[in-house]
Amino acid sequence: MMQKKELRTQLLEKRASLSVLQVQDYSEKIVKKLIDYVNWDEIKTINVYRTIKSKNEVDMNVLLDFLSNNYPDIQTDMTESKISPLQNIPKGKTYDLVIVPLVAFNRQGNRLGYGGGYYDKFLAKNNCKQAIGLAYSFQEVEELPVEEHDQKLDLIITEKEVIRP
Repeated sequence: MMQKKELRTQLLEKRASLSVLQVQDYSEKIVKKLIDYVNWDEIKTINVYRTIKSKNEVDMNVLLDFLSNNYPDIQTDMTESKISPLQNIPKGKTYDLVIVPLVAFNRQGNRLGYGGGYYDKFLAKNNCKQAIGLAYSFQEVEELPVEEHDQKLDLIITEKEVIRP
């Protein structure tokens, strides 16, 4: 099994090779699946990551536009992906939905992030009713090293499918 650092390097390089049009196309497909999957009438609070375009993350702008146009009353908090200092992790909040970026994932709902443990701590310290990871299908790996503190996702959405662990 590959170690986390090797997996990160390999998959971030592959993600970096995506063209702007590929990122846009995949992001639209992924967010459309997310929009279709979620029962938005039941969502009061959501936490969404702020897209790091230079890292070719799945773009959240389509989702943010959808929310502002259709569900302006949903409280939407933004999280700065990797650049947030760990001491600024909110604690004790309740979120109906948390949208999480990732570098790699497996079918069991495990995720690999950038290596700072931000989202593992975030999910552990808040009442997150549902955590959904957004990724490109090529980020799926068969085996992922998992540690005790790693938090599982409830759902993973790629441009090809919705994965329910």
